[in-house]
Amino acid sequence: MCGRYALDVTGSELAQVFGSMLGTGVDFQPRLNIAPTMEAPVLRGFKGASMRLDLLRWGLIPSWSTDAGVGGRLINARSETVFEKPAFKAAVRDRRCLVPARLFYEWKRLGRSRVPFGIRPSDDSFFAFAGIWERWKGKDQSLETVAILTTSPNTIMAPIHDRMPVILDHHARRRWLDHRKTADGGPSEIELRSFLTPVASDLLQVHRVSPQVNDARHEEPGLMDPIDATIDDSEPPGLFG
Repeated sequence: MCGRYALDVTGSELAQVFGSMLGTGVDFQPRLNIAPTMEAPVLRGFKGASMRLDLLRWGLIPSWSTDAGVGGRLINARSETVFEKPAFKAAVRDRRCLVPARLFYEWKRLGRSRVPFGIRPSDDSFFAFAGIWERWKGKDQSLETVAILTTSPNTIMAPIHDRMPVILDHHARRRWLDHRKTADGGPSEIELRSFLTPVASDLLQVHRVSPQVNDARHEEPGLMDPIDATIDDSEPPGLFG
């Protein structure tokens, strides 16, 4: 799964990096411990318009849901079933987006402990996770929410967890945001599915981080930094909750 990540730049800086028009994402301030139900910047493409950077709440609420609380449970969508699952199939066809990140966190179980790791691009750039978004209207509020797609782990992630976010390269980012019909030059479902695979291991760097990240209230400088720790990897990892 992908349950925490960090973005250490402002919305304006992020828009410059990705070449987007500013939307509500201009108000974003750096956060080192983004957790479900928080608002975070998302890059969206619209027909006939440039890419926008907007703030959406993490945790997808299907448009037909009567319970906004379901979003806290739908933070990720499995890429293997996203085109079939009722909660996600409309969004993946019509409302695809990119979720930028500098680093994501994952936990490995060692004995009775859950050890946090930080995973970032090997070139210290930014990730663009494949995402889907929805617009939900309740009696008293309207929300735009997002989920991050996950896939099987690559060789560097497999010892830590059995899932990882779908990370898109520059070509896949452009096509993922192309919402034209296939007949008009837009991507087919087959092409979209081809992007939902683990990124090459040599494009990632992995290191231990402070257990302070376990609490989403912690946002201290240095939270993403490597810590000097020795790990005994002889014990196989367990399942995460």
